[in-house]
Parts: sequence; structure tokens; C-alpha cells
Amino acid sequence: TIGLMIAIPLLISRQIRIVVDNQRLRENLEVKVEERTEALASAMEEMRHMAYHDALTGLPNRYLFARLFQDALYRAEASEGQVGLFFIDIDHFKKINDTYGHRVGDQLIIDVTTRLQKKLPPNTVISRQGGDEFVVLLFDVEQEDEVIQCGEQLVSLFEQPFHHGIISLPVTASIGGAIYPAHAASRSDLIEQADLAMYEAKRRGKNQFYLHDVSTTPI
Repeated sequence: TIGLMIAIPLLISRQIRIVVDNQRLRENLEVKVEERTEALASAMEEMRHMAYHDALTGLPNRYLFARLFQDALYRAEASEGQVGLFFIDIDHFKKINDTYGHRVGDQLIIDVTTRLQKKLPPNTVISRQGGDEFVVLLFDVEQEDEVIQCGEQLVSLFEQPFHHGIISLPVTASIGGAIYPAHAASRSDLIEQADLAMYEAKRRGKNQFYLHDVSTTPI
């Protein structure tokens, strides 16, 4: 009887310890599962972002920009509105890379991106197409003058030099623009016309905006 009186509390105590230990194991397992689930979700989100955004600037890449571009054209068609498209090419970018190195060139691309994001109106989408080429989509446009004003604003954003440490980089850009549906009836045609307009801006001496099929005063 005495042995049982001693053994039973010990058995009960042991069972309690087992239950408590099992509960701690379950809690630790639940925490680890939750942590791994959150890590997996974060990794998936990062992968989705990488799939749709430029690695250097974080801007929409070609694929995402094409989707946003097509959505803007659908809205313009439904509302009988307009869409402006701008091609931006940094003048003499190769010379900057050759003179100061690709690290300075990459930082310049980042700084150009920051300036575009801060200064352009909210109804724009900016995308880096690669190298020193950017495209800007101006959507929900009612008047052609809005496109012209945006093109001139883009040129003015390069009036102040960019800086990398003590290095001052006077940078200009050649910018071409085209308007849907005035200059093209499809996305591919609008891209082509804006691209041609950008090369016309370069041909005219760079550091200016040229709107397809419209005579503009060089800036």
C-alpha cells in the first residue's frame, strides 16, 4: 500500500511532465511551421516581384509594362480618350560608362529613375527597357497638349546635372513621343512611332523632345 501511495503520484507527475513536454513540442512545431510558411510566402512574393520588375531600378519590366500599356489602350478606346507614349534615351551614356565605369553608370540609371518617379504626374507608368532606355506611358489623356507638356517636362528633368559623390554628370536625353489613336491604332504601331520620334530627336541634335508628325521647338 505504501509503495502504491508513493508510485501513483510519481506516475501522475511523470504523465503530467509528458503532457507538458508534448504541448511544448506542438507549440514549437507550430511556430516553426508558421515561420517557414511566412518565409515561403515572402520568397514567392519576391519571385513574383522579380518576374515583373527591373532588377536595378524596381520599375515595371517589359512584360508588366506591356500589360499596363494594353489596359490603358482599352480604357482609352472605351472612353474615346488618348494615350501618350514616350521613348527616352540618355545621350552619350556609353561615354559615361567608359569614363567612370559601370558602377557610376548604374547609379546614374537609378538616379534618373528616382527623378522621373518624383517629378512626373500620377497618370504615368515608367518602365526601363534595358540599358539607358526608358519608356513612359501617359494614360487618361484628354487633350494632345497634355502629351506635349509631359514631353517638355521630361526634357526639363535633365536640366540639372546628376551627382555621384564629387563627380558632376551633366546629362541630357533624346525623347520621342507618339499619341494613340492620332498616330497609331495599335500598341505595336505606337511603340514604333515613338521609337522613330526618339531617333528623330537625336538626329536633330539630341537634348530635346520630338512628337511624331508634329513640329515642336527643340528645347
